[in-house]
Amino acid sequence: GFSIWPWLRPTETMLRVTFLDVGQGDAALIELPEGPRLLVDGGPGGARRFDVGERVVAPFLWNRPLARLDVVALSHWDADHSGGLAAVLTRFHVGEFWETGRPPAGPAETLAALIRSRAPRRVLAAGQRLWLGGALITVLGPAPGPRQAANDESLVLRLDWRGFSLLLAGDLGPRGEALLLERGGPVRALALKVAHHGSRFSSTAPFLARAGPRIAVVSVGTRNPFRHPSPDALARLEAAGARVYRTDRDGAVILETDGRVLRVTAWARGVTETFAPDPDETSGDPSGNSTAPG
Repeated sequence: GFSIWPWLRPTETMLRVTFLDVGQGDAALIELPEGPRLLVDGGPGGARRFDVGERVVAPFLWNRPLARLDVVALSHWDADHSGGLAAVLTRFHVGEFWETGRPPAGPAETLAALIRSRAPRRVLAAGQRLWLGGALITVLGPAPGPRQAANDESLVLRLDWRGFSLLLAGDLGPRGEALLLERGGPVRALALKVAHHGSRFSSTAPFLARAGPRIAVVSVGTRNPFRHPSPDALARLEAAGARVYRTDRDGAVILETDGRVLRVTAWARGVTETFAPDPDETSGDPSGNSTAPG
């Protein structure tokens, strides 16, 4: 189901990441306390299908209310990530569009809207670092070299802000994860946007051992035909010590942090959990403490 967008308080002192409930697809809005806003992917959309950009993403943004997105980043051109961006690019002022530089193979409407929007396009590659407000964005993929399958050339972004880190793994498959580890970039992160909707081939044990997420978010549609998320991937995530949230059961998943404490809200269930640094751990890894809905 599609949950009504949450009303959220202003973020003057907090970083907020909202993984929207866009069905079988991906869309995440990152809001920095200094003001910049980055939308990563826009969920499914386009002709002859439920347009999530029109019905979920745009209303959520209007409700914020946002007239402008500093950056829209597209992990790759699959329709379940790019389709909803047609509505976003048509209705909102977009400061920059970040992409992998692979030829567009998604819905024609999205490419047409991108061209009409006149948003400057920036092709990103592994090793680049960009500041967005007070957050450092590190590009971990794709890397130059032999062409890979489109999923394995997903844009992989890491965000660091104060004590918080988030890894957005796109639709990486096992080959993409292995290449990422070979490149040796900073993979360890507190929170992980799980690759490829929890496909059974992604979230490999070596990748999770290096990433070590405490929070894992699976963006996935209810009763989807791919049977995502797979029990195998969920078992590996749990074995790696991650607390798993999934949009098919939790609705929108909202991460809010002041850099010290992280609150995770499962919107459809009205439950907020707080993850705070454990005084016994000098490494600063958070430990989960449940609280009542906030």
